[in-house]
Amino acid sequence: MLEPTKPIVKPAIVICSDAFTVWQEHFDKVRQLCQASSQVRLVTIKGSAHQSQSDIYVLFQNLSWAVPSLRRAPDPVRMLGLSNRAMLEYIRSVLMPQRDLPIEVDETILNADDSLREPEMIIHV
Repeated sequence: MLEPTKPIVKPAIVICSDAFTVWQEHFDKVRQLCQASSQVRLVTIKGSAHQSQSDIYVLFQNLSWAVPSLRRAPDPVRMLGLSNRAMLEYIRSVLMPQRDLPIEVDETILNADDSLREPEMIIHV
């Protein structure tokens, strides 16, 4: 059983791997922690695993021959790109909405409308 934790009340973006969401007890706890603030976004990147959140597979792309599970893993550059775009859009739209930031705008990536968002992104409400 997970111990109670204080909810997240500061602005935050929580990006989960798809593999983490099947760990139901823990994912439910993360979801509960994220619901305390309207400035918290909980995002899952479909098809990703824990290692998809690391740049190790981008830096060492030839490593996949040695690790069989990586041969069927999603494109690591795409997975990190989705994470980075989500973080940049969160900064732009939630943390600094009034500032004219020199970052590329991608209003669709965190959009609650499924038809406008990348198919790999799940926004949990």
